[in-house]
Amino acid sequence: MRYENENDYRKYVKELGGSLTQGTWKEYMETHDLPIVYHHHNIDAFTEYRRLNDKRKEELFLSEPYYCEVDIDSIKGFYRAGDGFAQATPKIRHKNYRVIDSIDYILKNECLPISVIKFNDGYYIQNGRHRFFAHLVLDKKTVPVWVCEITLEEHASDNMITIEKPLSPDLTMPEDVLEFYENYSMLFKSIKSVEMEILGNRNRLLFILSDGDTISFNGCCTSGNHFRSSHITCELLKKCGYLVDMNYISSHKTFCLEDCNDAHNMNFNSKLNTKIVNETIIPALDDKKKHELGDYDKSIDDNLMILYGYIVRYYNGEKQSREGEARGSLLLLPDTLRLPRLLNVGKKYFYFVGLNFREYKNEKEEERIYIFEDNAFPFNNLSVKFVGIIDESHSFFR
Repeated sequence: MRYENENDYRKYVKELGGSLTQGTWKEYMETHDLPIVYHHHNIDAFTEYRRLNDKRKEELFLSEPYYCEVDIDSIKGFYRAGDGFAQATPKIRHKNYRVIDSIDYILKNECLPISVIKFNDGYYIQNGRHRFFAHLVLDKKTVPVWVCEITLEEHASDNMITIEKPLSPDLTMPEDVLEFYENYSMLFKSIKSVEMEILGNRNRLLFILSDGDTISFNGCCTSGNHFRSSHITCELLKKCGYLVDMNYISSHKTFCLEDCNDAHNMNFNSKLNTKIVNETIIPALDDKKKHELGDYDKSIDDNLMILYGYIVRYYNGEKQSREGEARGSLLLLPDTLRLPRLLNVGKKYFYFVGLNFREYKNEKEEERIYIFEDNAFPFNNLSVKFVGIIDESHSFFR
């Protein structure tokens, strides 16, 4: 992009930003001319695609649209023939009400995504130039879009939501997912698992129900970022009872949650954090009297069973490790090993979960203690960290 006068453009953006905080942005826009912005790349994407790839005899198609949020600088122009397009030219710069309306929707987080065609050097707007310009003067770094890609294959229709029930929901923006949930909340009462996966360039949020039916959100829910569509993913999962937050959603491009507490995908083959054990846990245990170790609050049993469930599912479930298998029931540590179930050290809390473990090709079972750290007591599945495993050779067992 280039500007008629970049200083005037920067001044406008800054002053508009100030008026937003004061709640006077509409008055500001109605009394100040819009800055003139040109797109220096403005080509007919189809024509250029044919020329560069020498596919003149091939019929070209557009793929089904998928939702994304792209860097605003990657919007290169508009899908239209002609030389150069100026947004807010002298003839129309006073007629800025469509831009004002777009800004109003953006501030309410209700703005429809812009329809674009993806080309090799960026994205070209099919529909939504006023919405794009509104994002530009708001100094937004990203813009929500529906992306169509140029392809040589004709794609079958791909609904934004597919379910096994006879419903045909119509989605135009991520927020419609929450409306769909409110309208059909009964479908989400028996969720067996939920998965986020990436198919091609599109995210798919898949709910697998206990009766075998599925609900699939295709392209309208994302993760691994802080896009507005990822916030929708987080809010939807919370409505379904899953204990997730934006820190988890933004840090996982894909995930599989098999129950409402399962939001960390712990790897129980990781090594013991000996520093925490030797410098924090053992000294704290040495300071306690034996009779104190025998006293415990039975209310933490539910939390221990959640952690125990993580371990058993990891070794015995579909994603089992080949190291061995967890067997038997949860060990009552105060009765067997004279250890607390929960140890408080300053602001940190440590859970001790004991169980029987049998290695593959070895019939002998051994007792193991799995240690977890939680810095957000009472129990918070998102803040729990796995410290490591100690076996019968460790001094804990002596």
